[in-house]
Amino acid sequence: MQVDVVHGDYPKNKRAIKCKAIWDTGASDTTIATNIVRAIGLRRLNLPPRLTHTANGDYLSYAYEACLSLSKDYPPFKMKVYEIPPSDIDVLIGMDIIRLGRFEIAPSKEKLDLTFEITKKE
Repeated sequence: MQVDVVHGDYPKNKRAIKCKAIWDTGASDTTIATNIVRAIGLRRLNLPPRLTHTANGDYLSYAYEACLSLSKDYPPFKMKVYEIPPSDIDVLIGMDIIRLGRFEIAPSKEKLDLTFEITKKE
């Protein structure tokens, strides 16, 4: 899946980057790779680092403010994300986002269409 990570000052600052993302129901929080954090200059939040467990090991992670756009049909929404080392996936979408919405899977010609609609506000 492709998502847009937008600078946390959106809409004032519309710096964004397209990222490869996966849905990770085993992740409590959404994480973003360090190279993406630096590429758009996300603002680090004044929180102590925390231990983040990944398939590639455990890391001390800092929290950042970012806006994510999951679809062209929805504007970016602001949230706290945690930094992880770069890998082949830029963004892991965790339960902090997944629990806010509803998935729908529908068959269409030769493929399945997956939609996600945010139904709850934080």
